[in-house]
Amino acid sequence: MVIATTLASYSFKRGRLNVNIYIFFIFQSLFLFVFSALRYGIGPDYYSYQTFYYASSRGELVSFELGYSLIQNLFIYFDADFQFLVAFYSFMYTFLVSLGVYKNTKYILLSLLFIVLWNENFITSLSFIRQTIAVAIVFCGFQYFVLNHRLKYIAVVAVATLFHYSALVYVLLLFIPKYIHNKLWLIILPLMFYVLGKMGGFETVIIFVLNIRMCIATF
Repeated sequence: MVIATTLASYSFKRGRLNVNIYIFFIFQSLFLFVFSALRYGIGPDYYSYQTFYYASSRGELVSFELGYSLIQNLFIYFDADFQFLVAFYSFMYTFLVSLGVYKNTKYILLSLLFIVLWNENFITSLSFIRQTIAVAIVFCGFQYFVLNHRLKYIAVVAVATLFHYSALVYVLLLFIPKYIHNKLWLIILPLMFYVLGKMGGFETVIIFVLNIRMCIATF
């Protein structure tokens, strides 16, 4: 990560990409994937997901969103250990976030490093699997919102809700007046929703803020 930081600083000064930056970007993404995939017992939700997984494998009724349930049942069908499901979602999260960074900014190392070091993003993904997968999906397709491609953005949000219903809150972005579609609202709105979340403890609000913070990293 120290090497990546150095290269990120270089890319920021140069304002362009080269082959070495691409190589280290891939290496950095792979490192995050391996770190996440090999984790065990990290976070308050890890053992909950593990319990639900094996309960489902025994035929017990466990209710999750459609997308998560389908993938979980696929791994159960092949009699896979729960850790393989963890590894799959680790890959999915890392891939979506890395792709989102790649598509949204030319300072890819700096942006990815920013996301990792900002605690609520990567660290949160080690525990809150469904929520952060939904966040990663919206983040990957966030350029559709920026470019005002409303139907494509709504489609991205719809896919995200297949993993966590809190993703529906991202539709609220479409009601923000166009004249504040600039970097300033990326600072004001997270602060506003963060305060509201602290007051009410709404999970969806916190997840909303988490995604906005990820988007800040691409500017």
